[in-house]
Amino acid sequence: MSDATLSNAERPDAELQTGLTRLRGLADSAFALLESAHSEPRILSRVVVEQIDTYIERARAAGLPANQKEYLTDCLGALLGECILAATPGSWLWDELQRDWGLALAAGGRVFPLGKVWRQLTHGRAGDESALSFYDVVVDYLAKGQLPGT
Repeated sequence: MSDATLSNAERPDAELQTGLTRLRGLADSAFALLESAHSEPRILSRVVVEQIDTYIERARAAGLPANQKEYLTDCLGALLGECILAATPGSWLWDELQRDWGLALAAGGRVFPLGKVWRQLTHGRAGDESALSFYDVVVDYLAKGQLPGT
């Protein structure tokens, strides 16, 4: 998901709000994708992240058309980010260095759920990429200022 070249500090509030509104709209679109396969209620939780992870693997197995990869990355990544924010304090931010939206965690550090979804769409679980394990590491460790295994 790309935007202009300004950092959060330089970016006008209206532009930031437009980006955040777009992210939340994409997350809603992802819920619609997941609802076609599941009847779970719209609650931002680890269960939804499990569905994201499974959906990605099914899309990969079915042969994901190249033109859908960016759309799925944006939708599912936005929903993954919203699930993380429902579980731990933080906020969306535009990261100029990454040229992408990420999450600033309250305990410090940044994570990039859209990038994780893209990597899983590209490499799959067999390539050691998983939205679910990303969620677990962020919520259980990074959001608490810890590293896994410490």
